[in-house]
Amino acid sequence: MRNQMLGTIGGIGVLLLTACSGGESDPVPSAGSAHVEPSGQGSDGYASDGHESDGNESDGHDSGQNSDGWSYTGDTGPEAWAELDASYAACAGDAQSPVDLSAGAAAGATAALELAYTASSATVTDDGHTLKAEVGEGGSTATLDGVAHDLVQMHFHAPSEHTVDGEPAAAEMHFVHAADDGGLLVVGVLATEGVEDVAWAPYLSAADLPAGRSVEVPVDWAGIAPDVSAYRQYPGSLTTPPCSETVTWVVADAPLELSAEQIAALDAAFDDNARPTQPLGDREVVLHE
Repeated sequence: MRNQMLGTIGGIGVLLLTACSGGESDPVPSAGSAHVEPSGQGSDGYASDGHESDGNESDGHDSGQNSDGWSYTGDTGPEAWAELDASYAACAGDAQSPVDLSAGAAAGATAALELAYTASSATVTDDGHTLKAEVGEGGSTATLDGVAHDLVQMHFHAPSEHTVDGEPAAAEMHFVHAADDGGLLVVGVLATEGVEDVAWAPYLSAADLPAGRSVEVPVDWAGIAPDVSAYRQYPGSLTTPPCSETVTWVVADAPLELSAEQIAALDAAFDDNARPTQPLGDREVVLHE
């Protein structure tokens, strides 16, 4: 199943975070002198997987405990999340993410997801768990079954959180969208090792940001939009606390191809920031193509 899923589909566009010369009305730093500033809660109020952020800073680029109390290892790791805080109780729920995409897969209707992304500025932040690119004004949306969701931010996990036949990919990118009713739509893209994609260089350079710091850059969101001509969909949750079960998950069949060196840069930024797969239960993963 994994070879079939990843081998029959082409690569997609990649994140383009390129710095430009700043001006009086557009204070964006040049590539040679990035403006780094303390991070805080974004105007959208969402953290690494769309949940509300407290704006806390971290102490480093690893999977150890962050100032918000949870991590990916030890006593504050995924197995303990539901017990760490009352607001994290959903982490022990029955509709959690990620899942294995081959489990319970069934054919569905023709794909009904449309991405309408436009270029805008983005604030790239080391939030202690991932490197997130929060979307500036620009009106990028994803429409699923007639419901529009605004693009909020994008971030990565390495290795991938979703698996295929139990096997993770090298990494996974999450494009997080929010609807007016509070519902979340997350479009995931698995990253595999292949040829270098030079468009990733500016974003990967942000891996060296000090913990809890940010840099503003322009992003061509239309140029990096995932190929969603075929995707797998299921109801799930945030993959980080508070693990709210308000997410419609869409994982593109078309993978993102990055070089070994580029994947290593992601790994170096955050050491194993992926939640293990969760039981699918009575949910169904539906293939749209």
